[in-house]
Amino acid sequence: VSSDKSTLAYGKTLAGTNDNYASVAWSAINSTDEDNDEYDFSPSGSIDGHDYVDLGVGIGWATANVGAKTPDEFGGYYMWAETTEHTTYNWWYYSLYTGSSSGYLDTDAFRTPYSNISGTSYDVARKKMGSHWRMPTRAELTSLANNCDFTAGTYNNVKGIIVTGPSGKSIFLPGAGYKYKDGTGWSGCPWLLSSNTYGKSEAYGLRINKAGSNDIVFDRKFYGYTVRGVID
Repeated sequence: VSSDKSTLAYGKTLAGTNDNYASVAWSAINSTDEDNDEYDFSPSGSIDGHDYVDLGVGIGWATANVGAKTPDEFGGYYMWAETTEHTTYNWWYYSLYTGSSSGYLDTDAFRTPYSNISGTSYDVARKKMGSHWRMPTRAELTSLANNCDFTAGTYNNVKGIIVTGPSGKSIFLPGAGYKYKDGTGWSGCPWLLSSNTYGKSEAYGLRINKAGSNDIVFDRKFYGYTVRGVID
């Protein structure tokens, strides 16, 4: 297989009467077919026009990020408790920051409407996907991390992580990283935002590296994160 996993080649030496010959055949690899042969990405159902997968961890997980049409698209980047995107992600653009936009960051100058915004008017999954959808809580992201297998893989040639649950079904998390200022942090790695706050200026999320190792972390609320919706 070629280094970029785009081509499969097979060679064989053939013995002739007076000479030996080399026979080589090659074909393109369809990464979607390869992934689908090994993993079951098929939806378990659809609600409000969005597909979900039952991984066997108690809730349904959307097949794509909020704002994405397919699993390989990154979707939107959202600050915690905001439902619109920004072109630049910093505290002076954050609607819940009450400090001066021209001064230094004041970590105490944040307004937190709820400690858990899942299912509220501040929930971007509820806003963008419909009334049956919501953001995952910290506990639900922890359950995903503790009960599923995380494997580096591709979907339509996009690199990311394949999450396979106890049910045998899988979802794909593209390596979208997170947005800060005009750049992307942890590029190539999935980073999912939870609905739970940590103190005034930070929120919990699930961080996954390129090899599939994951941990629950907390970071700045005014960074731009991807969100994966869930249903009960």
